[in-house]
Amino acid sequence: MVERLQFTCTAKDGLEIQGRSWRDESAAPRAALLIIHGMTEYCWRYDDFASYLSMQGILVYAFDIRGHGITTPDAGNRGFFAKKNGVDLLMSDIDCVRDKIDVIRAGIGAGELPLFMFGHSMGSFITSCYLKRTRAKGVSGVIISGTNAKAGLAQVGKMLARMQCFFKGSKSEGKLLDKIAFGTYNEKFQPQRTVKDWLTRDEAIVNKYIADPDCMFLFKAAGFADLSALLQEAGSKNWTDAVPKDVPVFVYCGDMDPVGAYSKGPRILYQWYKDTGHDALLKIYPGGRHEMHNELNRDEVYRDVLSFILLHSQSKVPAKGALASGPGADA
Repeated sequence: MVERLQFTCTAKDGLEIQGRSWRDESAAPRAALLIIHGMTEYCWRYDDFASYLSMQGILVYAFDIRGHGITTPDAGNRGFFAKKNGVDLLMSDIDCVRDKIDVIRAGIGAGELPLFMFGHSMGSFITSCYLKRTRAKGVSGVIISGTNAKAGLAQVGKMLARMQCFFKGSKSEGKLLDKIAFGTYNEKFQPQRTVKDWLTRDEAIVNKYIADPDCMFLFKAAGFADLSALLQEAGSKNWTDAVPKDVPVFVYCGDMDPVGAYSKGPRILYQWYKDTGHDALLKIYPGGRHEMHNELNRDEVYRDVLSFILLHSQSKVPAKGALASGPGADA
């Protein structure tokens, strides 16, 4: 039976970060995983994914990023990291959470198990920047989902966001910025059923997302400036060289994910890692959209993530459907 617990830790600026853990006491612990969720969502949306992994012996931890979920329940601060230095605070928040889960793991005798990081969408950019800045210290492997690797118009986006901060305030809603950033994401999905068809082919999950006020909110101007800064940093080709070569990487996406320009971005990130000598793996799921862990074939995705973790945590029991033989591996 999966035990779900809540934990808190205090960020550098005093913010109380709210986290959750998943553990199945009937499964011998094999490794630990820290999930960094995406933009305009929260960690509880990963409950099914985390529960599956925990039943296979993976200790799973996640937290609501500042500006999201129960870490920031008030609407006035949703989609807002900080007036300035928001990216730096996001990085220090991960350190805070890692310190906390180190204590939790030590308390159950699992402190020596390898720790993996999983970053989805905006969480993938946060994860990439964190790996670069910390040189992946203490991280045994990385899983990147729903990402891109091209800065694109991030510099322009940051400039526009900073202009809005100056004229309308850092907490003003980024309506135009949101339209510029995401306005074209639904174009390839016809007929359009909802404004969030690009998330997943699973209509029930799309409906639930749209009905959830903890998801359907607009980022603030300063939040968009920080998002653009993350994209710039994660879109710098040479950054993967900062990650030690012995840290394996699994990049995956759906080939119909607009965030990654329909697999172009993930392919680039994978190649960057290969070029810097990493043990990197790429898998592209045909027909998949942005949230592969919420897609119609999510069971396959779950198994693939588990296979990667077990393979690189010195486990001698590979998961069924190992990635090396899976469709799209090293695509």
